[in-house]
Amino acid sequence: MSVPEQFKSSAAAIVGADNVLFGDDFPQPPTTSPRVRSLAGRVCPGSSSEVAAILKLATAEGVAVYPVSTGRNWGYGDAIPPRDGAILLDLGRMNRIRAVDEQLAYAVIEPGVTQGALYDHLRERGLKLWLDCTGAGPDGGIIGNVLERGFGHTPYGDRFLAVAGLEIALPTGEILKTGFGRYDNSTVTHLYPYGVGPVLDGLFSQSGMGVVTSLGLWLMPEPEYFCAAVVMVKDSAAIAPLIERLRPLRLDGTLKSIVHIGNDMRLIGGRQRYPYEALGGLTPLPEDVRADLRRQYGIAAWSLTAGFYGSRSQVKAGVKRLRQALQGLPAKVMVVDERLLALGRRASGMLPQAGMGERLRRMVGEGEEAIGLLRGKPTRHFLAGAYWRNRRASTGPSFGHDPAADGCGLLWLAPVIPMTGDHAARLVALAELILRDYGFECPLTFSMVTARALAAIMTICFDRDNEEEAAAAAACYEAATKAFIAAGYPPYRLASQFMSSAVQDPADPYWQTVSRLKAALDPAGILAPGRYQP
Repeated sequence: MSVPEQFKSSAAAIVGADNVLFGDDFPQPPTTSPRVRSLAGRVCPGSSSEVAAILKLATAEGVAVYPVSTGRNWGYGDAIPPRDGAILLDLGRMNRIRAVDEQLAYAVIEPGVTQGALYDHLRERGLKLWLDCTGAGPDGGIIGNVLERGFGHTPYGDRFLAVAGLEIALPTGEILKTGFGRYDNSTVTHLYPYGVGPVLDGLFSQSGMGVVTSLGLWLMPEPEYFCAAVVMVKDSAAIAPLIERLRPLRLDGTLKSIVHIGNDMRLIGGRQRYPYEALGGLTPLPEDVRADLRRQYGIAAWSLTAGFYGSRSQVKAGVKRLRQALQGLPAKVMVVDERLLALGRRASGMLPQAGMGERLRRMVGEGEEAIGLLRGKPTRHFLAGAYWRNRRASTGPSFGHDPAADGCGLLWLAPVIPMTGDHAARLVALAELILRDYGFECPLTFSMVTARALAAIMTICFDRDNEEEAAAAAACYEAATKAFIAAGYPPYRLASQFMSSAVQDPADPYWQTVSRLKAALDPAGILAPGRYQP
């Protein structure tokens, strides 16, 4: 993977010699993927103009580049491209929060801004604004997830719908501003996303047509009152009636947050690692052991979290409607707010360390993490599930913060299904069958990203140090993706090394149109080749 000397010297001149690494000097980034790709080096620009200059240089020299914001796209390919030989375009230096407007509730951020950095910035300035967070923790980037059309937990959880005014460096070296951003004196660039004329923003989401160097992110004004509802459903077969009861509340706006409904394996994997020793290395987890762990931890077959925001009367009315909707189901509803958590903290402090005191402290801690996400506080708590099949010993206090660096094997499956009970039950049966057939458990979460569809997020956890298990994970990912598409459940997102899994026919007018747009914006094909391309 030789890099032209002209590219090396010119790139160093653009971004500074300290911000480039090539060849043997460049350490390959770690990955959670079973498929490893090799990079030829790294370039770290510090501004939009430097990104544009690097792209123009790459076009002239025919050098492929692969942009990442923070590289923590765990389970979807991390910082690893679809193909070998690219230069990593690391945007981590571009970590400025350019502006925050409390009155109109938005921030303008660069790609290197993390969830933790923006959260801390809002708190330090005393601003009554909440951001939407994913479970990737405080070190996860915001723009990268937005452009993958990721989702979080709050009413602003469909994150791509909560942005306006993208600034994009094109492979030609030009800088494009979408919406009203092209007007020098525009006062509404980050307030109204469409502008006048064709809407271009979507071309730069899940694509390799340009590098987004900043965008306006809408924030949520702090409500008068907030609480979370936690629902525990005992019967695994109750998922169908549960969805049927919840859908009307999502459609009419009673449920405004992105409701997440996780199965027992989602929670078990967050409590412990796989019991290899107890099972003599047997995989996947036997059903009787799964049931024992469920009882041991007091975990329900399905657990649901939802946030309620507004005045006290609005929140009270919303919770009442939820309780009414779930009557007759084997479901327990708990309402958690800051007052209840404070009471729990005080009570746990008065109890012995073991027994009831330990259980109460764990419940309070988990409640704090869950309620924190629903109010925009990033946490590493939910990264624990990525370590389910990890057999490595802890290497220190930072172990558990970075699944890729810690050797976790992780792939996310992300089909989308209609929000009906029948489809949910069908998906569960199909997913459990496929994953167990390849030797894996099926941690699964249904997320109400829209009022009409569910994203069904499943985790293939595997031992990265076991070549046979890694190969099985790759085969499982491809088989499951194809089976879900055949069932009518296409993925909303793909792992970068498995982009071809969802392409049924490269000659389809959709992919032909994508190819023509790609050729127009990136004529040399240097930007993220193979990314969301047939």
